[in-house]
Amino acid sequence: MDRSDGCVPLIKTDKIHLDALKEVGNIGAGQAASGLSEFIEEKLIPAPTQASILLRDNVADWLDTKGTVVMACFHLLSETSGRLLLVIPTDDVPSLLGYNRQLDHLITEDDLQYLKKITTVIISDYTTAISTFLDIVLVAYSPTLMVESHENLENILTQNITENEELLLFKTVFNRSPLLTSWTQFWLIFEHETLITMLKAVDGLAVL
Repeated sequence: MDRSDGCVPLIKTDKIHLDALKEVGNIGAGQAASGLSEFIEEKLIPAPTQASILLRDNVADWLDTKGTVVMACFHLLSETSGRLLLVIPTDDVPSLLGYNRQLDHLITEDDLQYLKKITTVIISDYTTAISTFLDIVLVAYSPTLMVESHENLENILTQNITENEELLLFKTVFNRSPLLTSWTQFWLIFEHETLITMLKAVDGLAVL
């Protein structure tokens, strides 16, 4: 199957691959929810992960947020180096900062430093869980945080992900226990080479 623009073939995947990637996302979300629960001293339960494989230039339209977002960019080491982007709607930032209401101020440098700790917990638990399940090495480090408008997301993606190739996206919602009210939602965007590494690992599991 080729792209409609005739450039580069799409990655060949089927429902088994996508189901496996969703399960990888669910495992990562479970680990991240556990780690965050300890960090904020509040029980969090993840909703089932949504997973998709999209070309970079289609990602901004897939993110169902229209306001500003906080984006954390991690350097990612696996069999190849790359980037891992974590996108959080600004409307959900108060929950991460411990507010039970909307922020009454612009996001400050102190807020960003605290968010860096939160996002590092999330990504560390995700990559550890994925590495263990798929038997690969996946390490994320040195996050950079930005506050950007939704309209600028495409530019940010282009700056951080140079090729318009297929990316792996996870959407996760964390709910408060026991009432399952929404605490926050976020998206993870894995670069093309990491997607390939994960798909090869899934294929390896299938033949065991």
